[in-house]
Amino acid sequence: MKKKILVIVLLVGVILLNIALDQVSKIIARHELEGQGTMNIVGEIFIMTYVENDGAFLGMGGDLPEPLKSILLTIGPLIVLIIMAGMIFIDKDAVLFNGLIKKVDFTIAERIVMACIIGGGVSNIMERLVSGKVADFLNFGIPPVDWLRTGILNVADLSIFFGAVVFLILLSIKEQKIKKQKQQEHAVQPAKPE
Repeated sequence: MKKKILVIVLLVGVILLNIALDQVSKIIARHELEGQGTMNIVGEIFIMTYVENDGAFLGMGGDLPEPLKSILLTIGPLIVLIIMAGMIFIDKDAVLFNGLIKKVDFTIAERIVMACIIGGGVSNIMERLVSGKVADFLNFGIPPVDWLRTGILNVADLSIFFGAVVFLILLSIKEQKIKKQKQQEHAVQPAKPE
């Protein structure tokens, strides 16, 4: 029981930390970058420029009419985040969605990176609900190749992106371990007499 409480505290802490880092960085960006144009922080590799994005990643969906825009950019992601939160906080032996998900069995590391995704998503949704837009100000690239450049994004986007990448890596490692374990079990089984 004590371990479950510690895990919950850790996961809530990770979510809140991601929200706080994103919100504080956006406050600083508004104060320091708005109206300042483009600032080269590390040559052309890391650039900061303030924009307000009323769409999703790279402005996608910004031209959609209401209420479709609200559904796709706020309600849809919120539902996904609620499901993810259920998956990381509910006991691994729980049955979810009337048996659709029979066993939620994520490691602590997988739950932590999912908490990063949730924190980033919640932070962007909070901002979108308050102002209808999301502040973006970070831009990364590898000069001189223009197509190796990100769109303008924020700390929440980084939390979501890196959380998703690390989650997929962890799942791949887990899958390889399971596959190896099954091969070892199959090799150890004695042959059946004929």
